[in-house]
Amino acid sequence: MKQFRKTVKNVVVYLLSAAMLLTVIPQTAVLAAQTGETAGQQTGDDNTAKVSETASASKKLTPEEMYEIDGGDAEYWKYFDAEGNRIMGEDVQTYSGTGSSGTTLKSPYNGVTYDVLSGYEVSHAIDVSKWNETINWNKVRQSGVDSVMIRCAYRTYDYGRLKDDPYFETNIKGALAAGLKVGIYIFSQAITNGEAVEEAEKCLTLCEKYMDRLDLPIVMDVEYAGSGSYLYKANLSRAKQTEICKTFCDTIKAAGYQAMIYANKSMLTDEMYPSQLTAAGYQVWLARYNTSAGYSASPYVLWQYSENGKVSGITGKADVNFLYILPQEDTAPQWDGGSKQEDNQVKLSWKMVAGAEGYEIERSTDRKSWSLIAAPDGAASLCCIDGTTIPDETYYYRIRTYYTKNGEKQYGRWSDTVSVCTGLMTPSLKSAQAVSGGSVKVTWSAVPGADTYLVYRREQGGSWDPETPVKKTASLSFTDKTVEAGKTYYYTVKASCTLDGEVHYSKYSTKGIGVKVVPGTPKLTSIAAPDYKSLKISWNAVTGADGYRVYRKTAEGTWKIVGDHLTGNQYTDNSVDTGTEYTYTVSAFFLKDDQIIEGTCDEKGISGKALLDAPVIKGTSSVNYNSVKISWGKVEGADGYRLYRRIQGGSWIVVADNLKTTSCTDTGADTGTRYYYTVRAYRMVNGHRVLGAIPASVLGKAVPATPKPGTVTSVNYRNLKITWTGVSGASGYRIYRKESGGGWKYLADVKSTASSFTDGYKIITGKKYTYTVKAYRTVNGSRIYGNYNTTGMSGKAIPSTPSVTLKSTQKGKVNISWSRISGATGYAIYRKSSAAGKWTYIRSVSGSTTSCTVSASSKKTYYYTVRAYRKVGSSNVYSNCKNGIKITVK
Repeated sequence: MKQFRKTVKNVVVYLLSAAMLLTVIPQTAVLAAQTGETAGQQTGDDNTAKVSETASASKKLTPEEMYEIDGGDAEYWKYFDAEGNRIMGEDVQTYSGTGSSGTTLKSPYNGVTYDVLSGYEVSHAIDVSKWNETINWNKVRQSGVDSVMIRCAYRTYDYGRLKDDPYFETNIKGALAAGLKVGIYIFSQAITNGEAVEEAEKCLTLCEKYMDRLDLPIVMDVEYAGSGSYLYKANLSRAKQTEICKTFCDTIKAAGYQAMIYANKSMLTDEMYPSQLTAAGYQVWLARYNTSAGYSASPYVLWQYSENGKVSGITGKADVNFLYILPQEDTAPQWDGGSKQEDNQVKLSWKMVAGAEGYEIERSTDRKSWSLIAAPDGAASLCCIDGTTIPDETYYYRIRTYYTKNGEKQYGRWSDTVSVCTGLMTPSLKSAQAVSGGSVKVTWSAVPGADTYLVYRREQGGSWDPETPVKKTASLSFTDKTVEAGKTYYYTVKASCTLDGEVHYSKYSTKGIGVKVVPGTPKLTSIAAPDYKSLKISWNAVTGADGYRVYRKTAEGTWKIVGDHLTGNQYTDNSVDTGTEYTYTVSAFFLKDDQIIEGTCDEKGISGKALLDAPVIKGTSSVNYNSVKISWGKVEGADGYRLYRRIQGGSWIVVADNLKTTSCTDTGADTGTRYYYTVRAYRMVNGHRVLGAIPASVLGKAVPATPKPGTVTSVNYRNLKITWTGVSGASGYRIYRKESGGGWKYLADVKSTASSFTDGYKIITGKKYTYTVKAYRTVNGSRIYGNYNTTGMSGKAIPSTPSVTLKSTQKGKVNISWSRISGATGYAIYRKSSAAGKWTYIRSVSGSTTSCTVSASSKKTYYYTVRAYRKVGSSNVYSNCKNGIKITVK
C-alpha cells in the first residue's frame, strides 16, 4: 500500500471516492437481529451484535458482578467466556471453507479464503479496544497488518453513560510508533441527536492531539448490545436511526474530519437507510462474519470479516478486516458544489480522490494560458483559497491529483473547469431590530471586495432616495438613533469599492427590511420555583423602557397578562397550581402621549413548574433480615409521600404509598440484596396527585439484626463464657474477640439456636478480652452477615471460687478447709470480726494445700473466706470469694 500523509485539521482518508464506485457482490441471506444468535456464531451470515443475549443469559455471574467487571462495556462478551474467564489465543475457534466466487483472498489470520471485491488494492486491518489488553504493536506490524481502528470511548449498554477506553492512549501511541495507519471509533448507543453530537465531540476531544497523524476516519460503531441494551430498548425507527448516524457524521465533518459508520449487515439493511449516508458522502464499515460479504445496500470500504483472528502481538481474539483502495490511475477530481467568491477571495472545494497524495490547481482568465496557483499536500486537503483575485474579473480553474508510483510522481486527469466572476455582490440584509434606547440596528453580510457600505432608509409608504444614504460605513452594521417611537422604517444597503480611482457599486434590495420602532425584546434569563405554589421569572432590563408586561399561558391555553406596568426585571407569580407547567414571556413598552407602544416578546418563552421540594433522605438502616428502614425530612406543602425501590439495572417499583410520616420500613426485602431507594412527596391539586421532585437515591440492604450483647463470665482460669440475645431469621452467629489495643479477630461460628459460647482458646488468666457477635443468614448457599456491636462486652478469666468449710474443735483454734481449684498456684485466707466489717488477710498456702488451722480469740465470733490465686508473670490473679462463713471459736 502507498504511504499517505496528513495535513493539519484534515484526516487522510483514502477511501471516500472509492466508496461510490464499488462493484458489490450479490447479497446473500440476511440474519435478522431478532434471531437471537450469539455473537461470533459462524452461520454463513452476520452476527446480530457484539454482545449476545444467549451469552448473557448463560452467564453465571450476577448482573451486579458482571457490571463490576465490564463497566457497562458491551464488548466484554467477545473476550471473556460465560464464567468470566479470558478467552486466550488457543481457545479461539476459526471456521474453514473457501470463497465461492469472484476474486478470492486467503486470510493469514484465520486461514479462511474469502470473496473480495475485484479492481481494488486490499490491505489488512484490525480493530482493538481495552479488551485486547496490552498489544505488541511491532509484532502486529510485522504480521502484515497495515491499518488499525482504535476504540477511544464507549457508551454503556445499561444507562447510556459515556466512558473513555482506558487503553486508548497506549494503543494509539503504540500503533503510530509502529508505522500503522490509524483511525478511531466509539462504541455508540446514542438514541438522540444530542447524544450523537456528544459522542462525536468525545471523539474529537480524546483525539485532538493525534488528529494530524490520523489516516483513517472517525467511526460511529452502531450495534445492539442484547435486548436489554440502551439502544435496543429505544426502539428507534429506521429514519431516526439514520438521522442519528448522520448527525454524528455531520459533527465530525464540521470539525474538518472524515466520518464513517460501522454496523453489521442486519443493522444496515433492517434498522437504517445506508444509501442516505452514502449520498451524504459518509463511508460504511461492514461487519459480516462469512466467506462472502453478501451486502449491496450501499458501498462499503472496510469489511470486518471475522472476530476470531489470530494476530501476532495480540493475546486472544482479534477483529480482522479487509480495507479496499481504488487504484489512482486515470482518476480526475470532481468539484464539490462549484466554487464561490468569499471575503474578496475565491474559495475552491472538491471531493476527495482515493489514493491521492495531493492536488495541483491551475487558473486562467482565457482558458488558454494556465498558471499553477496551489498544490495542496495530502489527500484530505479538500479546499483552497485564491487570494490574488480582483473585482470585476472572471477566472477559470482546473484541478488534478498526483501520487507516487515506483518512486516517481504521477498525475491524474485534469478536472472539468469551473468559473467564478468577482463582481461586487448585493449585500444580504440579515436583520433590522428595535434595540434598547428606542433605536434600530441594521446588520448585513460582508461583500467580498467592498470597502464601503451605503445605508438607505424610508418610512412606511415612502420611497428610496438612492442619492441620499443615511449612513456610509465600513462596518457591517448601523444603529439608527434618529427614529421616532411607534413608526415603521425600512432599510437597504449598497456595497461599493474604489478600483483604479473609479467607484464601483453593487445593486441593492429594493424590498429592503422593515422594523417598527419599539423597545427591544427582553431576554428571559431564568425561572425558578421559590416554593410549591409560586414561580419567579427574571429578564434582562431593556434600556429606555418605561415598563414591562408579563404574559403567561398553559400548554393548551393562550397568552394572558399576569403582570403589568412592572418597573423591575423580576416577577413572582403566586397564582400557580402545583405541578402545572406554565410558560412566561415578557415585553417592554414605551409611554408616548399616554399611549403604550409595546415591543415584541420571545414567543418561545420560558417554562417551569412549581413542585414540591425533593425530600432530603436521611438514610437507610437494616431493621432485620427482611426489613430496611428509610427516613427523610419533611417537605413543606406535602400531603403524603411515595417510597420507591429498585435493584441494579432494574426499574423503580412503588414500595409504599400514601405515607403520612417521614419514615417507612420496607418489610419485603430479600436478605443481602442491594436496593436503591428514593422518595417523592405529593400534593393533591384539584383531585389529582402531583408528585414532587426526585432526590438522589440511596442504597439499602436488609441484613440480620445486630445481636444484643449479654455478659462475659469467667468459667475458670482459662475459660470465659459469653452470652447474647438471638435475632430473628439468623442461620447462625459469628463470634469475634479482641485484646486491648488490637482489632477484632474471628473466633468461632455457632448455630442459630445458640445464645452462648465458651471461649477456651489460648486464654491467659487475668487478661482482659472483649467479645462481639454478628448474626448471619444463609441465602442461596452464601452467608449474609449483619452488623455487630462495636463496643462489645469484656471479661477476664480468673480461678474458680473455692467452697469453704469451718470447724473449731480446740480452744482458740479454727480449722479451715476448701475445695481444690484447678490451676490455682495458692490460696489466700481472710477474716473479719463482723458481717459488716472489712476482710483482713491472714495467710497464704500453696496450691496443693486445701486446709489449715489458724488461731483466734476464744468465745469470739468470726467470718472466714478463701480466694484461690494463680501466678501469672510476677503478679497473682485472684478468684472471687464468697460472702464468708460465720463461726464462734471454742
